[in-house]
Amino acid sequence: MDENSDWEKFNFHINHIHEITKKNAVIKHLYYNESIEQNDIWENDSYSKFIKEGNDLGEKMEQAFQHSFNCGFRKIILIQADSVGIISRYLEEAFMSLKFIEFSIGPKKNGSYYLIGMNQFEPVVFRNKDWNSDSLYKSTVKDIGNKKYAIYKLPTLE
Repeated sequence: MDENSDWEKFNFHINHIHEITKKNAVIKHLYYNESIEQNDIWENDSYSKFIKEGNDLGEKMEQAFQHSFNCGFRKIILIQADSVGIISRYLEEAFMSLKFIEFSIGPKKNGSYYLIGMNQFEPVVFRNKDWNSDSLYKSTVKDIGNKKYAIYKLPTLE
Protein backbone atom coordinates (compact mmCIF):
# COMPACT_ATOMS: atom_id res chain seq x y z
CA MET A 1 0.00 0.00 0.00
CA ASP A 2 1.36 3.41 -0.86
CA GLU A 3 1.48 6.53 1.29
CA ASN A 4 -1.49 8.19 -0.47
CA SER A 5 -3.80 5.22 0.07
CA ASP A 6 -2.69 5.01 3.73
CA TRP A 7 -3.60 8.68 4.11
CA GLU A 8 -6.96 8.15 2.38
CA LYS A 9 -7.70 5.18 4.63
CA PHE A 10 -6.79 7.21 7.74
CA ASN A 11 -9.02 10.10 6.61
CA PHE A 12 -11.89 7.68 5.99
CA HIS A 13 -11.57 6.36 9.57
CA ILE A 14 -11.35 9.85 11.05
CA ASN A 15 -14.41 11.02 9.11
CA HIS A 16 -16.33 7.94 10.25
CA ILE A 17 -15.47 8.55 13.91
CA HIS A 18 -16.46 12.18 13.52
CA GLU A 19 -19.85 11.17 12.10
CA ILE A 20 -20.65 8.77 14.95
CA THR A 21 -19.38 11.01 17.77
CA LYS A 22 -20.75 14.39 16.72
CA LYS A 23 -24.32 13.26 17.48
CA ASN A 24 -23.53 12.05 20.99
CA ALA A 25 -24.63 14.49 23.67
CA VAL A 26 -21.49 14.04 25.76
CA ILE A 27 -18.47 16.21 26.36
CA LYS A 28 -15.76 15.18 23.94
CA HIS A 29 -12.02 15.59 24.35
CA LEU A 30 -9.89 15.26 21.23
CA TYR A 31 -6.15 14.66 21.57
CA TYR A 32 -3.78 15.71 18.79
CA ASN A 33 -0.27 14.39 18.31
CA GLU A 34 1.73 17.59 17.87
CA SER A 35 -0.41 20.65 17.30
CA ILE A 36 -4.07 21.52 17.61
CA GLU A 37 -5.92 22.10 14.37
CA GLN A 38 -8.55 24.80 14.76
CA ASN A 39 -10.16 24.59 11.31
CA ASP A 40 -10.60 20.86 10.83
CA ILE A 41 -13.72 18.66 10.86
CA TRP A 42 -13.85 18.61 14.67
CA GLU A 43 -16.10 21.50 15.61
CA ASN A 44 -14.54 23.74 18.27
CA ASP A 45 -17.86 24.13 20.09
CA SER A 46 -18.37 20.34 20.37
CA TYR A 47 -14.84 19.02 20.88
CA SER A 48 -12.34 20.27 23.44
CA LYS A 49 -8.90 19.98 21.90
CA PHE A 50 -5.64 19.02 23.60
CA ILE A 51 -2.12 17.87 22.77
CA LYS A 52 -1.20 14.28 23.67
CA GLU A 53 1.43 14.06 26.37
CA GLY A 54 3.80 11.15 26.89
CA ASN A 55 6.55 9.24 25.16
CA ASP A 56 4.61 6.26 23.82
CA LEU A 57 1.02 5.31 23.10
CA GLY A 58 0.48 3.93 26.60
CA GLU A 59 1.67 7.11 28.30
CA LYS A 60 -0.41 9.24 25.94
CA MET A 61 -3.57 7.22 26.64
CA GLU A 62 -2.87 7.23 30.38
CA GLN A 63 -2.42 11.00 30.37
CA ALA A 64 -5.64 11.49 28.39
CA PHE A 65 -7.62 9.45 30.92
CA GLN A 66 -5.92 11.15 33.87
CA HIS A 67 -6.65 14.57 32.38
CA SER A 68 -10.31 13.74 31.82
CA PHE A 69 -10.74 12.35 35.34
CA ASN A 70 -9.02 15.48 36.71
CA CYS A 71 -11.62 17.53 34.80
CA GLY A 72 -14.29 15.79 36.87
CA PHE A 73 -15.58 13.22 34.41
CA ARG A 74 -16.51 9.80 35.80
CA LYS A 75 -17.30 7.74 32.70
CA ILE A 76 -14.63 8.04 30.06
CA ILE A 77 -14.13 6.13 26.84
CA LEU A 78 -11.27 6.36 24.40
CA ILE A 79 -11.73 5.43 20.76
CA GLN A 80 -8.77 4.46 18.59
CA ALA A 81 -8.53 6.42 15.33
CA ASP A 82 -8.50 3.27 13.19
CA SER A 83 -11.74 1.82 14.57
CA VAL A 84 -13.15 0.22 11.44
CA GLY A 85 -16.79 -0.74 11.88
CA ILE A 86 -17.50 1.10 15.13
CA ILE A 87 -21.08 2.34 15.34
CA SER A 88 -22.89 4.75 17.66
CA ARG A 89 -24.59 1.91 19.49
CA TYR A 90 -21.20 0.62 20.69
CA LEU A 91 -20.40 4.03 22.18
CA GLU A 92 -23.77 4.08 23.91
CA GLU A 93 -23.24 0.53 25.20
CA ALA A 94 -19.82 1.46 26.54
CA PHE A 95 -21.18 4.49 28.41
CA MET A 96 -24.17 2.57 29.77
CA SER A 97 -21.99 -0.29 31.00
CA LEU A 98 -19.80 2.15 32.93
CA LYS A 99 -22.76 2.97 35.17
CA PHE A 100 -22.42 -0.48 36.71
CA ILE A 101 -19.10 -2.00 35.59
CA GLU A 102 -15.63 -0.51 35.99
CA PHE A 103 -14.32 -1.18 32.47
CA SER A 104 -15.65 -1.46 28.94
CA ILE A 105 -13.50 -2.73 26.09
CA GLY A 106 -14.04 -3.41 22.40
CA PRO A 107 -11.67 -6.02 20.98
CA LYS A 108 -10.41 -6.14 17.41
CA LYS A 109 -9.78 -9.36 15.49
CA ASN A 110 -6.09 -8.47 15.24
CA GLY A 111 -5.69 -8.81 19.02
CA SER A 112 -5.79 -5.13 19.97
CA TYR A 113 -8.84 -3.04 20.88
CA TYR A 114 -10.78 -0.18 19.32
CA LEU A 115 -12.28 1.27 22.48
CA ILE A 116 -11.53 1.25 26.17
CA GLY A 117 -13.60 2.90 28.87
CA MET A 118 -13.39 3.18 32.63
CA ASN A 119 -15.28 4.77 35.47
CA GLN A 120 -12.23 5.09 37.70
CA PHE A 121 -8.64 5.77 36.80
CA GLU A 122 -6.43 2.68 36.64
CA PRO A 123 -3.00 3.31 35.08
CA VAL A 124 -1.96 -0.38 35.01
CA VAL A 125 -4.10 -0.69 31.87
CA PHE A 126 -1.57 1.39 29.93
CA ARG A 127 1.75 0.28 31.39
CA ASN A 128 4.20 -2.34 30.14
CA LYS A 129 2.27 -3.08 26.96
CA ASP A 130 3.46 -4.05 23.51
CA TRP A 131 1.13 -1.79 21.54
CA ASN A 132 1.81 -3.61 18.27
CA SER A 133 1.20 -7.06 19.69
CA ASP A 134 -1.62 -9.39 18.70
CA SER A 135 -2.11 -10.05 22.41
CA LEU A 136 -2.73 -6.46 23.53
CA TYR A 137 -6.41 -7.07 24.22
CA LYS A 138 -5.70 -10.24 26.21
CA SER A 139 -2.94 -8.63 28.29
CA THR A 140 -5.13 -5.61 29.01
CA VAL A 141 -8.07 -7.79 30.09
CA LYS A 142 -5.69 -9.84 32.25
CA ASP A 143 -4.36 -6.71 33.98
CA ILE A 144 -7.89 -5.47 34.62
CA GLY A 145 -8.92 -8.87 35.96
CA ASN A 146 -5.86 -9.05 38.23
CA LYS A 147 -7.10 -5.84 39.86
CA LYS A 148 -10.49 -7.55 40.41
CA TYR A 149 -12.41 -5.13 38.21
CA ALA A 150 -15.41 -6.15 36.12
CA ILE A 151 -15.23 -5.79 32.35
CA TYR A 152 -17.97 -5.28 29.80
CA LYS A 153 -16.95 -6.67 26.42
CA LEU A 154 -18.24 -4.93 23.31
CA PRO A 155 -18.58 -6.70 19.94
CA THR A 156 -15.36 -7.61 18.16
CA LEU A 157 -14.41 -5.54 15.09
CA GLU A 158 -12.13 -6.21 12.11
